[in-house]
Amino acid sequence: MKKLLYPICVWVLLLSACAKKATPDRILCDCFDKETADYVAEHPNLTTDDLATAKETIGTPCLAEFEKEYPEAERKELDKQYTKEEGDAMIERMKLCGANLEITLQKVIDKNAAAVSKTTNASESQDSLDFMADDAADRADVSGTDCEDFLDKYEDYADSYAVVATKYARNPTDMSIVTEYSDMATKAQEMEQTKPDDCQTDEAFMKRYSRITAKVTSAAAVQMQGSAKMLEQMSK
Repeated sequence: MKKLLYPICVWVLLLSACAKKATPDRILCDCFDKETADYVAEHPNLTTDDLATAKETIGTPCLAEFEKEYPEAERKELDKQYTKEEGDAMIERMKLCGANLEITLQKVIDKNAAAVSKTTNASESQDSLDFMADDAADRADVSGTDCEDFLDKYEDYADSYAVVATKYARNPTDMSIVTEYSDMATKAQEMEQTKPDDCQTDEAFMKRYSRITAKVTSAAAVQMQGSAKMLEQMSK
């Protein structure tokens, strides 16, 4: 009889040990690791704008799981189950797991940003080379000193406007940039008033004029991003 009871007791003890509840820090850390891996796999194109949503999406089910495993009544008794040193160590591990969660997400975001930047720079470089080649051909074809002078001034304006529009898009509340933008608007009116009428029948002139205007239009789209950002800030 004793021989029969002995293995049963051993199995009961083993099962009891296996069924022992995981520590609070282990529950949270394991959940953070799993949910982070799953989220990154499902959202490979993370950007900085997605960071807050990602952390909330990952953290919510993990906190729910923790509260399920350790209801409020049990959480109040944790200081009786663990020494102060053990409790402090678990708190530090939970903080570290939370920090690692954000670090993992940020690495994915940085990797994506680098890839986008590389692609954009390559595209912009090629566009710039194409533009320079076309522009050189157009310059050679444009007839008349007045036409050439106007196009040169118009292109200088377009390049300056692109710089101001980019600065404005990044910081639309900077009054010094707003002043620059106002000056550019005045120059745009002057350029329109001084455009030689005789040149508009010149095909080469109009071709280069249209290409420069496309640069101005592109810069205006960038400037509109700054305006949208300012409105968003004002609405908060």
